Amino acid sequence: MFVEPSVVLVAFRDSAMEHTRDWGAALAAHGGLSALPRTHLLFVETRVLKLFKSLFVSSLRQATPASQVDATLLSFDADETVRAALGVDNRLFGYALLVDAEGRIRWRGKGPATAGNVQRLASAVSGL
Repeated sequence: MFVEPSVVLVAFRDSAMEHTRDWGAALAAHGGLSALPRTHLLFVETRVLKLFKSLFVSSLRQATPASQVDATLLSFDADETVRAALGVDNRLFGYALLVDAEGRIRWRGKGPATAGNVQRLASAVSGL
């Protein structure tokens, strides 16, 4: 389990990865959220990328900041059960999930990290 609240950034598609990068930058820039542990959970569903796994993994490793490499999880299998458990209803969007110390999802945002969404996340964190 988690020892403290954390944010899990989830992406299923390339467009969603852009959203998770946006969330990562917004969290780093926000004083009250910058210290929250972050995990990036990336699901690869595109057949072409699956064929070139090693090239994709190498490219992703180069594009990932060194401080986030150990907190980035990559999966080439994602079924409906995973999406339902995470509350992902649209794979085209990136998701930011606030997970409490018991591993429960306490807040969910999707799409780009708008100022309103970041503020709602900050409020949810302060409510834990």
